[in-house]
Amino acid sequence: GFPIVLPLLGASNLRDGLGLIPNYLAYPITYIGEDDLSIIVLSVEEFNTFSLTEGMYESFKEDALDPYTFFRDSYKQSRDKSIGE
Repeated sequence: GFPIVLPLLGASNLRDGLGLIPNYLAYPITYIGEDDLSIIVLSVEEFNTFSLTEGMYESFKEDALDPYTFFRDSYKQSRDKSIGE
């Protein structure tokens, strides 16, 4: 589908955007029960994801002539590959 960028959620498309609701409901951390504990677990998970990809954005940006089209096309290729698997 057509690409959309959701605030705080990043690049997506209509199919993936609608899929966020079932993904949230199927995610086990959602059912921890204590709000403080679930916020801590999610924060650590996001921090870990960020630390693994910290320099990736800058290196991609340096290689691209037009960063927007580069990221849009690379996202589409990544999603097509994930759907195909």
